[in-house]
Amino acid sequence: MSSILSALTLTSSPISSPTISPQATPSPIQNETLEEQEYLDEATLAKLKMHSDIEYAPPLSPITHNDNDIRDEL
Repeated sequence: MSSILSALTLTSSPISSPTISPQATPSPIQNETLEEQEYLDEATLAKLKMHSDIEYAPPLSPITHNDNDIRDEL
């Protein structure tokens, strides 16, 4: 185990390195669940309504159908 740790220590970059890890920058495209996206849409719509006189706004996320619903329609 100590040989693995020493090997990792020797090959790792120093802490003061200016490199940025890929995990440090959030991706602009995130995979939210449908429930999370609906919540975010509602929260965004609520903020918009607070700052302006919006009577109606279309859904922000695309409308998705359950596979079973599509089969029933066919």
